[in-house]
Amino acid sequence: MKSNEVKFFLLKLKSTSFYQKICKESVYDPKLNMIFSNFLFNLLILEDIRNIAIELTSFFAAINFTENELDEIEEIFSELNIDFTLPSKEEIAKISFDYDNFAVKNEMAKPFESWIWDGSKWESPVPYPTTGYSYIWDESAKEWNKV
Repeated sequence: MKSNEVKFFLLKLKSTSFYQKICKESVYDPKLNMIFSNFLFNLLILEDIRNIAIELTSFFAAINFTENELDEIEEIFSELNIDFTLPSKEEIAKISFDYDNFAVKNEMAKPFESWIWDGSKWESPVPYPTTGYSYIWDESAKEWNKV
Protein backbone atom coordinates (compact mmCIF):
# COMPACT_ATOMS: atom_id res chain seq x y z
CA MET A 1 0.00 0.00 0.00
CA LYS A 2 1.20 3.48 -0.75
CA SER A 3 2.36 5.68 2.07
CA ASN A 4 -0.41 8.23 1.37
CA GLU A 5 -3.09 5.58 1.80
CA VAL A 6 -1.58 4.52 5.13
CA LYS A 7 -1.55 8.16 6.26
CA PHE A 8 -5.18 8.54 5.21
CA PHE A 9 -6.10 5.36 7.07
CA LEU A 10 -4.28 6.46 10.24
CA LEU A 11 -5.81 9.93 10.20
CA LYS A 12 -9.29 8.50 9.76
CA LEU A 13 -8.68 5.79 12.34
CA LYS A 14 -7.37 8.22 14.98
CA SER A 15 -10.58 10.26 14.72
CA THR A 16 -12.79 7.30 15.62
CA SER A 17 -14.20 6.18 18.95
CA PHE A 18 -13.05 2.69 17.88
CA TYR A 19 -9.42 3.85 18.04
CA GLN A 20 -9.98 5.74 21.29
CA LYS A 21 -11.37 2.60 22.90
CA ILE A 22 -8.35 0.54 21.80
CA CYS A 23 -5.98 3.19 23.20
CA LYS A 24 -7.84 3.35 26.51
CA GLU A 25 -8.11 -0.42 26.92
CA SER A 26 -4.47 -1.06 25.99
CA VAL A 27 -3.26 1.25 28.77
CA TYR A 28 -4.71 -1.11 31.39
CA ASP A 29 -4.05 -4.45 29.71
CA PRO A 30 -0.40 -5.31 28.89
CA LYS A 31 -1.40 -8.10 26.49
CA LEU A 32 -3.74 -5.80 24.59
CA ASN A 33 -0.95 -3.23 24.55
CA MET A 34 1.22 -5.82 22.77
CA ILE A 35 -1.52 -6.38 20.18
CA PHE A 36 -1.93 -2.64 19.69
CA SER A 37 1.82 -2.09 19.32
CA ASN A 38 2.05 -4.92 16.80
CA PHE A 39 -0.92 -3.51 14.88
CA LEU A 40 0.72 -0.08 14.59
CA PHE A 41 4.12 -1.54 13.74
CA ASN A 42 2.69 -3.64 10.92
CA LEU A 43 0.67 -0.75 9.60
CA LEU A 44 3.60 1.65 9.57
CA ILE A 45 6.29 -0.80 8.43
CA LEU A 46 4.36 -3.05 6.07
CA GLU A 47 2.15 -0.23 4.77
CA ASP A 48 -0.53 -2.70 3.72
CA ILE A 49 -3.93 -2.19 5.28
CA ARG A 50 -5.36 -5.14 3.37
CA ASN A 51 -3.45 -7.35 5.83
CA ILE A 52 -4.26 -4.99 8.68
CA ALA A 53 -7.91 -6.04 8.34
CA ILE A 54 -6.80 -9.47 9.53
CA GLU A 55 -4.91 -7.89 12.42
CA LEU A 56 -8.07 -6.12 13.54
CA THR A 57 -9.63 -9.47 14.40
CA SER A 58 -7.48 -9.72 17.53
CA PHE A 59 -9.08 -6.49 18.79
CA PHE A 60 -12.55 -7.88 18.11
CA ALA A 61 -11.72 -10.90 20.24
CA ALA A 62 -10.31 -8.79 23.10
CA ILE A 63 -12.66 -5.79 23.26
CA ASN A 64 -16.44 -5.41 23.05
CA PHE A 65 -17.18 -2.64 20.57
CA THR A 66 -20.44 -0.78 20.05
CA GLU A 67 -22.25 -0.85 16.71
CA ASN A 68 -21.16 2.75 16.12
CA GLU A 69 -17.50 1.89 16.72
CA LEU A 70 -17.70 -1.03 14.31
CA ASP A 71 -19.47 1.11 11.70
CA GLU A 72 -16.57 3.58 11.86
CA ILE A 73 -14.08 0.89 10.86
CA GLU A 74 -16.26 -0.41 8.05
CA GLU A 75 -16.62 3.15 6.73
CA ILE A 76 -12.86 3.68 6.59
CA PHE A 77 -12.34 0.47 4.62
CA SER A 78 -15.21 1.42 2.34
CA GLU A 79 -13.64 4.81 1.64
CA LEU A 80 -10.44 3.01 0.65
CA ASN A 81 -12.37 0.55 -1.56
CA ILE A 82 -11.18 -2.43 0.46
CA ASP A 83 -13.55 -5.34 0.83
CA PHE A 84 -13.84 -5.79 4.59
CA THR A 85 -16.55 -7.64 6.47
CA LEU A 86 -16.71 -7.61 10.24
CA PRO A 87 -16.57 -11.08 11.75
CA SER A 88 -19.78 -12.38 13.32
CA LYS A 89 -20.03 -13.02 17.06
CA GLU A 90 -19.57 -16.74 16.36
CA GLU A 91 -16.42 -16.01 14.35
CA ILE A 92 -15.07 -13.66 17.03
CA ALA A 93 -15.48 -16.45 19.60
CA LYS A 94 -13.08 -18.56 17.51
CA ILE A 95 -10.37 -15.90 17.41
CA SER A 96 -7.62 -15.70 20.01
CA PHE A 97 -4.20 -14.19 20.32
CA ASP A 98 -1.25 -16.53 20.85
CA TYR A 99 0.85 -14.34 23.15
CA ASP A 100 3.74 -16.81 23.26
CA ASN A 101 4.19 -16.61 19.49
CA PHE A 102 2.63 -13.17 18.98
CA ALA A 103 0.15 -14.32 16.36
CA VAL A 104 -3.61 -14.22 15.82
CA LYS A 105 -5.02 -17.73 15.99
CA ASN A 106 -8.22 -17.88 13.98
CA GLU A 107 -10.11 -21.16 14.21
CA MET A 108 -12.34 -19.97 11.34
CA ALA A 109 -9.25 -19.92 9.10
CA LYS A 110 -8.26 -23.49 9.96
CA PRO A 111 -7.97 -25.12 6.52
CA PHE A 112 -8.78 -28.69 7.63
CA GLU A 113 -9.76 -30.39 10.87
CA SER A 114 -6.51 -32.37 11.03
CA TRP A 115 -4.26 -29.31 10.73
CA ILE A 116 -2.51 -27.98 13.82
CA TRP A 117 -1.42 -24.55 15.02
CA ASP A 118 2.39 -24.26 14.99
CA GLY A 119 2.49 -20.95 16.84
CA SER A 120 2.24 -18.71 13.81
CA LYS A 121 0.17 -20.54 11.18
CA TRP A 122 -1.87 -23.67 10.48
CA GLU A 123 0.23 -26.65 9.41
CA SER A 124 -0.76 -29.96 7.87
CA PRO A 125 0.08 -33.07 9.90
CA VAL A 126 2.24 -34.17 6.94
CA PRO A 127 4.76 -31.64 5.57
CA TYR A 128 4.15 -30.28 2.08
CA PRO A 129 6.31 -32.24 -0.41
CA THR A 130 9.33 -30.43 -1.82
CA THR A 131 9.60 -32.34 -5.08
CA GLY A 132 8.77 -29.35 -7.31
CA TYR A 133 5.22 -30.44 -8.17
CA SER A 134 1.95 -28.89 -7.00
CA TYR A 135 -0.05 -30.76 -4.39
CA ILE A 136 -3.49 -30.56 -2.85
CA TRP A 137 -4.39 -31.74 0.64
CA ASP A 138 -6.68 -34.80 0.91
CA GLU A 139 -8.31 -34.53 4.33
CA SER A 140 -9.87 -38.02 4.26
CA ALA A 141 -6.53 -39.71 3.55
CA LYS A 142 -4.51 -37.13 5.54
CA GLU A 143 -1.97 -36.81 2.72
CA TRP A 144 -0.83 -34.56 -0.11
CA ASN A 145 -1.89 -35.62 -3.62
CA LYS A 146 -0.01 -34.43 -6.70
CA VAL A 147 -2.12 -32.20 -8.96
